[in-house]
Amino acid sequence: MRGMAAFVLVALAAPRAHADAPAAASTTATAPAPAPTKPGPTVTVKIDRSMVVLDFVAQAPDDAHRAEVTTTLVSARLQNVRGAKLITTSDVRNMLGVEKQKKLLGCNEDSSCIAEIGGALGARYIVSGSVGKVGSQILLSAAVTDSRTARSVQRLAQTIPDEDALPAAAAVLADGIGDAVGLAKTEEPAAPVSTERGFNLDVKLGNALPVLTGQQHESLQTFNLRLDLELGYFVTAQVSPFLGASVALAKSSSSGETLQFIPVLLGAKYYFRPGTPWQPYAGGGIGLGFLAGKLTGDASTNTSFTVTGVGGVAYLPWRHVGFNVEASANLSGLNISGSGLLIAFNIDAGVLFVF
Repeated sequence: MRGMAAFVLVALAAPRAHADAPAAASTTATAPAPAPTKPGPTVTVKIDRSMVVLDFVAQAPDDAHRAEVTTTLVSARLQNVRGAKLITTSDVRNMLGVEKQKKLLGCNEDSSCIAEIGGALGARYIVSGSVGKVGSQILLSAAVTDSRTARSVQRLAQTIPDEDALPAAAAVLADGIGDAVGLAKTEEPAAPVSTERGFNLDVKLGNALPVLTGQQHESLQTFNLRLDLELGYFVTAQVSPFLGASVALAKSSSSGETLQFIPVLLGAKYYFRPGTPWQPYAGGGIGLGFLAGKLTGDASTNTSFTVTGVGGVAYLPWRHVGFNVEASANLSGLNISGSGLLIAFNIDAGVLFVF
């Protein structure tokens, strides 16, 4: 019993001894602070902006105009708003041989085929697309191919109810293409005058230099006021037939008598850069020329066949209003006081309205 009691006392004392022992100090190792790193050089990633926009394909003959307008609008926005370096379709024709052009026309949406053509042109991205009707809706689709990897980068589609929504849908397609290839959006310029189908009215004021020729031709003053009104209609983005009438108030240098030359013309103009603010154009027309007034003391009125040639530049900063400067020449057969021909050289400045 005495031995058992001793064992119990020892057992009870052991925990107490552990409890009375001082706690061991807890030491936590602190890692040294990392040395500050020097910032590396700033790396500027250069984005390849070279791009070919192929003509959008019309799924049916009735879609041809829509496809042409879509190609123009998408190209203009990619270049003007997204800063793409575009290779135009005319450049494609000049840079590629006939065989490669045929191959390109047969590419459709074959990525490897399109990439091969893009490599030949030196362009990083190739944009192709189509326009067609789906029921009562118009479907616009586009695809972007990377010529280096022969892979499709992005496919986009927009459905619109009618042609009035075409400009907005084309802008969405262009922005989607720009986002897909990393083109930042620049400051958007003011919407240019639309060259979609629609009427346009050109009101011009300028100077006419009429010259009468013949055995007894009359000398006319150099500066003569000219007013010109012209109503046109854009049948495509680049072609605008027009009906025009003008009046030039001329005066004889010798007798001081007045002369009014009034040509009425039917013609057409071709715009070389549709969808852009600056659009050079050229055209011509035929019609009738009317001559009225007193010349060398004789009351004279005559009518003759008239042809004209015209060239100019239109500046279109807004959607419905623009400006133009134009030079033209009228050739009319007249027979007044011995004169047999009237040539009028004209310089005009005008305001262009689009409806």
